[in-house]
Amino acid sequence: MLVATVGLEIAKYRAGRWTWPLVAVNAVLDLAFAVPVVWLLLTDRLLNPEFVARFDWLGRGDNLNSVAALVVVGTILVVLWDIVDSVVKAYRNRH
Repeated sequence: MLVATVGLEIAKYRAGRWTWPLVAVNAVLDLAFAVPVVWLLLTDRLLNPEFVARFDWLGRGDNLNSVAALVVVGTILVVLWDIVDSVVKAYRNRH
């Protein structure tokens, strides 16, 4: 993902602006990152149980689920922001 994102940034630099094909690639890369992260968080597979055990407060009550929910919401918001930002910039460059 990191190498593909670097490739996208190089392509964007060479184009000199956001283009609609670059927006599509950006959206695909954003989703390719976000979907596995959200899925792993929601299925309790992202964090190692030994890591969670080291933080006493994380294991108490519903704290782990609350942190997971916050990270999921944050991930979705960041991805949506990035996609909308690239769409707006491509639209402005076109008009």
